[in-house]
Amino acid sequence: MLHEREAGLGLVRTALKEAEAGAGSALLVTGGAGVGRSAFLRAAAVEARQLGFTVLQTHGSHTEQTEPLGLCRRLLASSSRGPDRGTPAPLGPDGAHRLALIESRLPEALTGQLPSGVFESLLRLLTPSEPDRPVLVLVDDVHWADPWSLRWLTRLAERAGQLPLTVLTSLCPGVDGPCPELLEELCFAQADEIRLARLGDEAAAALLRERLGRSVDDSFAAACSAATGGNPMLLSALAGELSLSGRATDAAAAEAVPGIAVESIARRTHVRVRRISPHALAVCRAVAVLDQDATPERISELTGIDSPSVTAAVTAMARMGLVVTGHPGVRIGQALLRTAVLAALPAGELRATHSRAARLLWRHRAPRNAVARHLMASLPLAEPWALDTLRAVAAEHLAAGDPVAAVGHLRRALDEPASDGLRTAILLDIGAAALRTDIDRAFGDIREALRLTPEARERLQETPGLLELLFTCGSREDTTWLAAMTADSRDAAGTGPLTARTACFALRDAGPVGPPPPATGARSADALTKACAALAAVHRGPASERQVRAARRAIVSRPDTPAELLTHLHTAQALAYQGRFSEALRLCAAALKAARNQRHRPVEAFALALRAEARLATGAVPAALDDARAAAALLRPLGADPGSGLAVHVLTRWIHVLTEAGSFEEAFSALETAGYATVQPEGYAGALVRLVRGRLRTAAGFVQEGIADLAACGRSLLSWGADNPAVAPWRSATALALAALGRAAEARRHTAEEAALAEALGNPAPLGSALTLAASLAGPPELHTAERAVTVLRASEARLALARALVVQGTLLRQDRQLPGARRVLREAADLAQEIGHQPLTEEARAELTAAGGRLRKSHRPGISGLTEAERRVIEIAATGRTNREIAKLLFVQVRTVEVHLTHAYRKLGISGRGELEQVLHPQGPASQTAPCRHDPPAPRAQPRTERYTEDFAGRSLTPRSARPQDAECGSGCRVPENRLRRG
Repeated sequence: MLHEREAGLGLVRTALKEAEAGAGSALLVTGGAGVGRSAFLRAAAVEARQLGFTVLQTHGSHTEQTEPLGLCRRLLASSSRGPDRGTPAPLGPDGAHRLALIESRLPEALTGQLPSGVFESLLRLLTPSEPDRPVLVLVDDVHWADPWSLRWLTRLAERAGQLPLTVLTSLCPGVDGPCPELLEELCFAQADEIRLARLGDEAAAALLRERLGRSVDDSFAAACSAATGGNPMLLSALAGELSLSGRATDAAAAEAVPGIAVESIARRTHVRVRRISPHALAVCRAVAVLDQDATPERISELTGIDSPSVTAAVTAMARMGLVVTGHPGVRIGQALLRTAVLAALPAGELRATHSRAARLLWRHRAPRNAVARHLMASLPLAEPWALDTLRAVAAEHLAAGDPVAAVGHLRRALDEPASDGLRTAILLDIGAAALRTDIDRAFGDIREALRLTPEARERLQETPGLLELLFTCGSREDTTWLAAMTADSRDAAGTGPLTARTACFALRDAGPVGPPPPATGARSADALTKACAALAAVHRGPASERQVRAARRAIVSRPDTPAELLTHLHTAQALAYQGRFSEALRLCAAALKAARNQRHRPVEAFALALRAEARLATGAVPAALDDARAAAALLRPLGADPGSGLAVHVLTRWIHVLTEAGSFEEAFSALETAGYATVQPEGYAGALVRLVRGRLRTAAGFVQEGIADLAACGRSLLSWGADNPAVAPWRSATALALAALGRAAEARRHTAEEAALAEALGNPAPLGSALTLAASLAGPPELHTAERAVTVLRASEARLALARALVVQGTLLRQDRQLPGARRVLREAADLAQEIGHQPLTEEARAELTAAGGRLRKSHRPGISGLTEAERRVIEIAATGRTNREIAKLLFVQVRTVEVHLTHAYRKLGISGRGELEQVLHPQGPASQTAPCRHDPPAPRAQPRTERYTEDFAGRSLTPRSARPQDAECGSGCRVPENRLRRG
């Protein structure tokens, strides 16, 4: 089946109809190599036979181009075989005898014009034996016809209008054959020219599926179309290779298509190119090697072929469609064709050619990345400029956020001769770059560097934050080895800087609670020290504000180095533990943006996990789940050990968010996948694991096991002096479990201790949570405690804690028979839960409201307040100019999901498109707004939006704690963000 050739076949049908009427014509079919001229002629033959034509067909032969009337003889001889093919022979019963008589009249050495009468005799042979059966003459590759047959075909084309005859010939531009002048005469004699172009993407996909006989992903088909340039011959050859090799044809395999080497393509290309000139194949290979750096001058210098010959070969190949010419150079038009040409070259010859190309480009002062492209495929050159070029280009790739390419260039640099000191520097650069995408490989390179020279230790410590990042990402075995290799005498005594770094970043021993790593004098390293000091102070409790302010002042606006990125993240932790979630979210967003630009996956995972925890506290449940899952997904390709500081930071927050959202099954699966179900890391990392495992087990009904975990966590934290309930609320979690077992007195004691600690801290979030729990355990007599909890939490950004307090307050009001007040509070909670889009929480709030004798009013809130959390996140990103595909990638959802959210948001907002979003989001203009990152959640409100709180796990009659509050209201009844209320 032909694709996208209907217009050309329409011209053929018209010519055949005219021939039936006795007025024939001649048509010429042109197209580059492999474009499908032969297939087109075969289709024309089928059309003619269906109309009752007698079809004579042959093709030009490169090996017979000097044989007198060779093509003409083959054409007429084919007619004598007509009956075998189901078509009557036009020569009649004695046609073969008459053809032999004509041939006998030809002299042995035929030169010049045809002998008198030969043309007329040959023409009479074409007169149909049956007058009502016209003739179609098909000649493929006419450019290879001998001169005498060309003259005969030219005269035949000129006379076709007087006969029931259609002449259809094809030629490939750029192939002039033995007689270019005669070929031009033949082309001039044609009535019409049919030019066959490349196939479009849809036709290419259809042809590919037809050849393979199976389904093909659209993106894979598009990649095949791009790699072949829509050339039918290349597509068919590719389909054959795919079929034989059994390669996948899904979207994941699309990227590898241009690199598939098809041997048959190389063979056909070599044959075609060799026929152009003796030098054409060498020129074609040079174009393939130089690729985008190819110019006629460079090709001539690389091959040693004179410029006129190079120009002639390039011109011919361009006319054939094999290469594309333009300013400033030449390139092979199809990636698959270039791959085939290069694959056909012996490996040694190919590398040697790339070596010559690299030297040539370096002499011509070509851009460094152009030189490096050839160095990557060349033999070692043992020249200083080659090593310098590879390192410089690696640095450019790293700055552009492509660590994989950077590592590749640096590994190639190791092939060049270099001193031990220089090799050490390269290995450390490889380790730093590889750490962004492959932790195990990074440590392998760092190990090799440290073993190579003693100065590697000093070099490693000279990069601010690199050693700390290695301690964060490495397994226990790796970090222990690294600490031993980089330690000094003080570390041997347990008081040195490496000891502090290991504990703080690998979460060993007391982890961040211990002494911060000492300053080194570098500004970014000193800022990191301040951030660690702030985090340690926050863990210990009161008197941490001074350290947090110092860390906040040391923050740079655009983090770049590992030290600056870690400073942002550790300061964000300290701020979040102080309840300053908006500031923490801004720092996370800045670190996340930098990490994504640098493709620094460990930092990205860390930042996402921190943001998930902060978003959870502020009530953005869907966003928190998205971030937590995305962070965990990044760990797998990184190869992070579950016991590493990075994995503990990410996985414990993932499990925590899942538990708070009520996704217990997924949380247990995450616990099992991480290996934390029965075993946990030592030191501070182990305490974090016990905390989230204990809370999950308690929430799921495994109360005794949960209490054991929480008690062990508490003992560890107390031994290190970490007694901040905002960091690890193990007492309140234990109180819930004890209450579930009926041990109310112990539960109240734990709650009272946590409330006292929180009161001393002056942090409203843990204080409000402790008061909420105390009220829920005591019942209606402690209604005033619940009211105080709500009051305290309204002044904070802790929306989740405020939501719990509101539900407890409403439930206690119902139990105390204060039904109007209970209905007001619970209706508020139900409305907010519905706005956030948390269905379990909405159902729980509705159940309490129904028990209080109330019912939900229909919500008709227009504008922003009527959007779900997911819809608001999508429109905020869309307002920055992102496309739907970019939004989907950013939020780890499907494009269709983004489209649905936008459609619903537009309808609720009463707008027609994203062009109006900025005005809706910022009606007073951007200047009146604060400047959060686009990834931040909406500004905090006085009545926080929250996520689901832990269920009543043991079936006891505890006060429900899983509703969501709604925003505060000003005197006029409108919803007012909390930050505006606080400012008055």
